Amino acid sequence: MKYIGFQIKNFRAIEYIEVQISNSLIPIIGINESGKTSVLKAILSFDKLKDNYNKGEHLTYKNKYTYKNVESTIVASILFETEEEVEKIAKKMKLKVGDEVYDALKNIYQSNIPINIARNLESKKYSVVGFPIENEKNEVLANKIFEELPIILYFDDFSDRVPETIEFPLNYLEKGLRSNNSTKAEWRNLLEEIFLRSTNGENELKDFLNMTDEDDKAALLSDVSDQLNIDIINEWKNLKSKGSTSLANDEDDLELLINYVPPTEDNESYRFQFKVIDKTLQGKRRQFNVVERSKGFQWYFNFIIKLKFNAKYKNNPANAIYLLDEPGSYLHSSAQEELLSELKEISIKNTLLYCTHSQYLLDPDRINVSTIKIAVKQEGKVNLISFNSYGKNNSQGALSPLLDALHLKTGMGNIDKKCLLITEGITDYYLISMLIKYRDDFNHDELCIIPGSGAQNLKELISLSIASADKYLVLLDNDDAGQLAYRKYMSYFDGENANIKFYNPLEKPFELEDFIIQEDAERIKHITQSSNLKTSIVGLYFLSDEQLKRRTIRKLNNEKLANLDELLTSHF
Repeated sequence: MKYIGFQIKNFRAIEYIEVQISNSLIPIIGINESGKTSVLKAILSFDKLKDNYNKGEHLTYKNKYTYKNVESTIVASILFETEEEVEKIAKKMKLKVGDEVYDALKNIYQSNIPINIARNLESKKYSVVGFPIENEKNEVLANKIFEELPIILYFDDFSDRVPETIEFPLNYLEKGLRSNNSTKAEWRNLLEEIFLRSTNGENELKDFLNMTDEDDKAALLSDVSDQLNIDIINEWKNLKSKGSTSLANDEDDLELLINYVPPTEDNESYRFQFKVIDKTLQGKRRQFNVVERSKGFQWYFNFIIKLKFNAKYKNNPANAIYLLDEPGSYLHSSAQEELLSELKEISIKNTLLYCTHSQYLLDPDRINVSTIKIAVKQEGKVNLISFNSYGKNNSQGALSPLLDALHLKTGMGNIDKKCLLITEGITDYYLISMLIKYRDDFNHDELCIIPGSGAQNLKELISLSIASADKYLVLLDNDDAGQLAYRKYMSYFDGENANIKFYNPLEKPFELEDFIIQEDAERIKHITQSSNLKTSIVGLYFLSDEQLKRRTIRKLNNEKLANLDELLTSHF
């Protein structure tokens, strides 16, 4: 089974939104307090196994912008992938062929339609939406389906911390762990899984505690520590080696071990500690708690442990949902780029939704820009808008990290080229670049195009161009912002009026997009499933279908584009 979407109803400032799920990376961006984290916590609240995560704070669903008390429901849309999954549910419920529930489940699978499971956050109960069976059996069915669902994991960069000590009560050997979803219980379960997985299922934590031979105990603990080094330290070193040497405060010569402290009169419990051995001082071994290392290392340790040693993940490693709030915020920029590569790899079989302000986690070469969601809060209500539907009337501040990421891909390494074209923004860069690449009539391969970050912010680029380029041209929209910028640059750069021009000085307002006739604009928006031409141009630039992209650009009507071509030809 796999999740294909969530409907979030009346969760905090979210009145109603839908979040479509697929095996991919889905970034959520937006200004502070726009509701990004609320989206993640709403999805987390669907999973009853996480009810005690961070003391259940995510289950608080009341909207503080209103006095009304309304019912909050999270609905998950789920797809059966195999007939065996249906049979497993039927076996759990002791359903027989001919039973109306059995037949309905089979029909849902064969028709390849989703089944919807709702969780009421007040009663904490599950139900199957639109399923024609009585209440009691409905709830049983919903719970049986939930038991087989892929895992949902939540990572909060600011509150998730590795405990200094993991304690087990003295009666653990006789009674095991009680069913509990607290943070303490989570780490106890993780440690149990670490012992089991590190010994290929041959030894449990209880086996270790029951051992009387101290040499055997030390050997088993060493084997477990060795596995941790393979799963965590080696990957951490790999992450660092691909990134910058200033990645973190941790050096390369590290190893992990698990330290065991037996019960004493003062502390009647079995205690375990994760320790980091640092050998960077002339090979001398110095021991640290994980919490004494860099925040970047702590985050990575927490992430890998919860990823690899989760029992439910082991049984169903595909189709998991990862919810990451500001992942890698403590990592150096180069390490964030490598972290994105790792997240991309995980997303091949799983879904990752993550909130971020970092342009390094929005690299358009690895992120399909059409999957990016923008969280917007208006009049106390949160909405989630896809990038392709985000019009220019919305706050452009929400797009800042994405625009920064898009600018990173253009770079300024060629600022000393002979012919420089400076544009107001990234959209201009993408459209003109595609025209030059795909159209024979735009023969301007000599141009190096440098996108600015708005009409008012080109002064430094102009200064560099005057000093470094043989020829340069600044193109501005003929609108209020462009007119203001033009006057500003004319007063600042004496004698540069021939190099700073409007796309069309005779028509106001006139923007770059006005070179595209309405029929072509509608075609581009349809291809990119965008409601706004500016965002659709970006979507077209990153379209994976290269032939469709080329065909679309070549078919653009030349009626107005010829004027743009003439503007470039006459100047350069």
